Amino acid sequence: MPPHNKWLEIARAAGAVITSEMELFLAHCRAQVVLVTGTQGKSSTCHYLAQLLTGHYPRVVLGGNIGRSLLARVDELTPTDLAVVEISSYQLEALGAPPSERANVVAVAITNLLEDHLERHKTVAAYHACKRRILEWLNPDGLAVLPPSEARRQASRAARVVSHGGFEHEADWHVTTAGHLKLASEQIDAAQLPKACRGTFQAANLLVSAGIARSLGVSLAALEERMPRVTNLEHRLEDLGVIDGKRVIDNGVSTTPDSTVAALRSVAGGITLICGGEQKALALDVIVAAAGQAFF
Repeated sequence: MPPHNKWLEIARAAGAVITSEMELFLAHCRAQVVLVTGTQGKSSTCHYLAQLLTGHYPRVVLGGNIGRSLLARVDELTPTDLAVVEISSYQLEALGAPPSERANVVAVAITNLLEDHLERHKTVAAYHACKRRILEWLNPDGLAVLPPSEARRQASRAARVVSHGGFEHEADWHVTTAGHLKLASEQIDAAQLPKACRGTFQAANLLVSAGIARSLGVSLAALEERMPRVTNLEHRLEDLGVIDGKRVIDNGVSTTPDSTVAALRSVAGGITLICGGEQKALALDVIVAAAGQAFF
C-alpha cells in the first residue's frame, strides 16, 4: 500500500501510528542484520549469503522480501545470531525514521540501481531514492557495499564503503575476465564457483555475497570450501532438462527487461525466447534487441 494512500492519511490525521512488518522487525530485532536491496539479484545474493554464513554464527536466518517474514521469530533471535534480510523498494519506502541506536545493522548492500516499479514510484529518481534509504539503517561503523557510482556518491556516509562492479574491473570487488571473484587483494578462483554460476550474471551476485561474508569474518579458506556447495534459487537460469529435443531453461523471475537481457546473455545463442508479464511502464526495446541477437 503506498504511504500516501488516502486511508493511511486519514489514519495519520486521527493520530494513528502507521508502521509495517519490516519496520517492526528492524526495531525489535536483537540479532545482527545484513540488509540487501537492488533492482536485480537481491534474492540470489541473500540466498547465497545465508549459505556462506551458516556455521559462522550460532544461527543464520533468511527472510524479508525473499518470501518469509521474520517478525514471528524476532523474540527468539539473540545478539550472536545473524539475519540476512532482503528488502524491497516498497518496504524501504514504508519505513519511518530509523532509531537513534541501530548498532545491529552491520552491513547493507545495493546490488544495482536500474529501472523498475515506475507504475508505483512514477520516476526513476524516486525509485532510486527509496532504494538509498537502506543506508539510513546502517550502523555508523557498518559496511556499505554499493555499485561504483553509488559508492562514490555515498563515500562520506558510512565508515566503510566498498564498490562492487560485477564485470566492471574498476570496482573494489569484481569478476575477472577469467571468471574469478576478486575481493580487493584476495581471489576466489572460478573453479571454486558452482557450475550454475560460472559465466552468468549470478557470478556478480555471488561476488557480493562472498565479499560480505569475508568482511564479517568468514575465512577465505572457509569460503572456498563452502562455495562449490552453494545452490541457486528456483527459476534463476534453472536447467529443466531436455524436452522434445530442446534444452529448457527457466528464468521465470525476470521481472524487468534488464533482468531478461542478463539471462539471454548468460546462455548460448540459437535459442527460442518465451516471455511475457505485466506492463510496468518500462521500455521493452532492450529485450527486442537482445532477443534478435540471441537467435543467431
